[in-house]
Amino acid sequence: MTGRTDSLDENAVRRAYARWARFYDAVIGPVTDVGRAAAVAAVNSVARRHTGDVPLKVIEVGVGSGLSLPGYDRHMRITGIDLSADMLALARKRVDDRALGHVAALEEMDAGALTYDTAVFDVSVAMYVMSVAPNPDAVLDELARVTKPGGDVVIVNHFARSDGWVLWFERKLERVAALIGWHPAFGREQVLNHRDLDLVEERALGLLRIFTLMRFRRRA
Repeated sequence: MTGRTDSLDENAVRRAYARWARFYDAVIGPVTDVGRAAAVAAVNSVARRHTGDVPLKVIEVGVGSGLSLPGYDRHMRITGIDLSADMLALARKRVDDRALGHVAALEEMDAGALTYDTAVFDVSVAMYVMSVAPNPDAVLDELARVTKPGGDVVIVNHFARSDGWVLWFERKLERVAALIGWHPAFGREQVLNHRDLDLVEERALGLLRIFTLMRFRRRA
């Protein structure tokens, strides 16, 4: 796999989300609801199988405005990170307004260079992150690194199509990708065949099946 630092960089992503932050929930939120609900449900199902006395530790990279946070089961401990300070401000307000005590931390951080120790989270989640990350390879490496052996890595993303009307739409959207901080022609192969992750579930989401959920197991 190769990174995509030539097409998107950290500052471009920050600028894009600074512009979009106040409109994100209203404009992007409804479009991404299906994937967000599926990812949160997948994490909650892991939590229900968890038998330890210590709460399940979950990291969500690219937590954005925190739209997913109210959906997680309350007995988990959720850490959210994002590159955008503007989006994190919205997430912190959501936590305060909704009294989301299961949210342990919200931190400004690059998903491709996490400052956490190795193997500290039971589940790692990335929703709609891979196609906006300046270096998606590094993000996947970090998701695997901070996840405990036997833990899950849950990814939701749109992956490029090889034909059909969706491919036509993607090509048109490439022209404005920098404005919205998104790279629509992101290939599925870029998250497969990681040395530390085994794919255990993959399914298309929604009526139009534009988004895909992938669940990986961290190798022991």
